[in-house]
Amino acid sequence: MQYYEKELVMKKILMLLSIITVFALTACGSSGESTPPSATYTITATAGADGTVSPLGVTNVTQGNSQGYTMAPSSGFHVATLSIDGASISPVNAYTFTNVQANHTISATFSLIPPPQTYSISGSVTGGVQSGVTVSVSPGSTETNTLADGSYMFSGLSNGSYTVTASHPDNPTFSPSESITVTVNGANVTGVNFTTPVPVLAVGKLLYPCSMAICTKDLSSGVESVVYGAYNSYPDTIVPYRTWNNVAFIGSNINGVVGMSLSTLASIGRINANYLLASYCSAWPADHPAVSFDISPLGDFAVMASNCTPLGSTARKDIFLVKMDGSAMWVRVTDDVASDSQPVIGGVNLTTGYVTVLFVRDGTEILQQIVDPALDLLVGVQTVVASNVMGGVRAMSVNSTYTHLAFMKNVGGVSHITVAPLAGGQEINLGAGTDPYWSLDGSNLIMYTNAGALWAMNPDGTGKMSVPVPSNLQYGLGKVVFGPAGY
Repeated sequence: MQYYEKELVMKKILMLLSIITVFALTACGSSGESTPPSATYTITATAGADGTVSPLGVTNVTQGNSQGYTMAPSSGFHVATLSIDGASISPVNAYTFTNVQANHTISATFSLIPPPQTYSISGSVTGGVQSGVTVSVSPGSTETNTLADGSYMFSGLSNGSYTVTASHPDNPTFSPSESITVTVNGANVTGVNFTTPVPVLAVGKLLYPCSMAICTKDLSSGVESVVYGAYNSYPDTIVPYRTWNNVAFIGSNINGVVGMSLSTLASIGRINANYLLASYCSAWPADHPAVSFDISPLGDFAVMASNCTPLGSTARKDIFLVKMDGSAMWVRVTDDVASDSQPVIGGVNLTTGYVTVLFVRDGTEILQQIVDPALDLLVGVQTVVASNVMGGVRAMSVNSTYTHLAFMKNVGGVSHITVAPLAGGQEINLGAGTDPYWSLDGSNLIMYTNAGALWAMNPDGTGKMSVPVPSNLQYGLGKVVFGPAGY
């Protein structure tokens, strides 16, 4: 009996332990099996040069957790690109992977921070004062001087309102006013222009072709008068000598080049161009054999262009250097299929007697050829003096001392009067214009045409003046020249 009771007690104890175990396992949320560990994933971070990504390299992240990254560019750089799992997103300096459920990658590259966008303000000053005008812009208190053609430019400007002011020691009146306010708003501002009054040239004398004659206009009195007229001849191009009171001219029904004293109206030299051309050409314009020309300092020879069809060849325009003494001595300066025109004397070497001849080839460049008139020979080869030029009634002109050349430069399809040293050097753009004529009367002015009017200025672009146009002018503004020294 006692044994039976003991066994019953043991069974109750074991049952109680089983119940306790069940309750314990239930409280732990388990059915009796062990809980597997959470998954771990990797995030791989890479960075280009000039910056870093933190943390860099491989980072282990437990499933469901988050991981943040910081992109830190070097000084002066910024985040250029940012890729997540190979796909580009907008660049940011911080990025967080949330609820990680897979492996990931993050990659950043860096580049220099671009400079801030800036703009320019530009314009020009035209009129009697255009070169050397001081132009300032504020805020910023920046100053610049206009170039010979009157242009100016300020660059490196941010968006905002600016006042542009023009000034000059001569205190001219600037129009529309001396200060102009403009606004820069995401684009360059152009056409901020000033104008100044243009004085009228009131000294010196002009020579020009009039009806079947050569006429003059006295700029101080305004009087126009006939200097020379000849029956049934039509002077159309006049070239003053560099010494004495003489001129040479060509024209229709004038057989070549004629030299004449303005004091006595006597002939002082002549070229029988028809006789000369007959020895070389099978055809030429007999009524106007010389198309353009220039005269030597002493008037002892001339250089001229003529339309000529050489024997057995095609029509061309060539350059001839011819003595003015009637001897018919001539040197063919050019002899090719190119169109060579607008010749001028570029200098005479007093030691060798060599003559420098300048001419326009095919309306695009100015070439130079040295000639020995004593031996009727060409010296050396042709060389280019200026390129990208334009032709005109008078494509170029040389100053009185044979040191500088004024010519028509092609600037964006528009002729600009340009000055350059004959020995080589920097060209100076004086602004839009055609048909330059460099005075020989001691004033050193360059006369030119622009916008249907005559103008004159100094070789550096200063002192621009209006030149009165003769009322009885024939053949165009480009035919007007200043009289010779002392006329």
